[in-house]
Amino acid sequence: MTINWFLTIFALVLIKPSVQVCTTGYYTYQNQCYPCSPGHYCPDGVNEYICPPGESASSWKHGSCNTCSFGYYSSYGGSIECTRCPKGYFCPRRDQSPVPCNVGEVAGEGNIQCSKCSLGYYSAITGGSECLRCPPGYQCSRVDQAPVRCPIGTYSTGGQTVCSECQRGYYTTYLNSTQCYACPPGHWCADPKLCPKPCAAGTYQADPGYTSCYSCNGRCSTINRLFECTSCIQAKAINCTEGQTVPIYNCFMT
Repeated sequence: MTINWFLTIFALVLIKPSVQVCTTGYYTYQNQCYPCSPGHYCPDGVNEYICPPGESASSWKHGSCNTCSFGYYSSYGGSIECTRCPKGYFCPRRDQSPVPCNVGEVAGEGNIQCSKCSLGYYSAITGGSECLRCPPGYQCSRVDQAPVRCPIGTYSTGGQTVCSECQRGYYTTYLNSTQCYACPPGHWCADPKLCPKPCAAGTYQADPGYTSCYSCNGRCSTINRLFECTSCIQAKAINCTEGQTVPIYNCFMT
């Protein structure tokens, strides 16, 4: 009985059909060779395998899959191509989905990390692709926050982290100002946050951009438009007659 069983097994082995082994890039099915399909690889000529995440095979007859380049990814198996990392995202790993950039950071296409915005620029959204220049009339003290309006008495021309204060003799009474205004003649501007104040009676200011007015020192009896003499008291001026409008600096004591 034992001998007969052994002979039977031996005979089955001898008559068993041989398995077809194909070349690399092909696999065997029902003893036939077939080309390895896209998204798969066939390294041994027998089996067909799915490309793992982070790799791809774009055409037929692949013996191995191609690893995604830096800045590209494939987050699932069987990919026929790697996808370029989109704007506003970074791809630190080839086998994972893109990660959005944090606020204050941006990225173009195909980046493995995000870049921080420069001073004077900002990105207040997640997944930003471009840092925006701080607009005129605003300040951007932080790259991860939206611009803040300039306070009264200050201004900015754009791209600033802090608004600039108006210089002496200038003012602005508006929020988010882009410029300061010179104090007009006949006025004085000691506080850049306040409107110009008229010169008091008996004082004058003929030029713009001043913080105080000058005393007439008794040289004029009346003042027109706050910075011109309308009459000269015991004064003499070129072509000056009593009651005529004469600039204060043309009057002099006799």
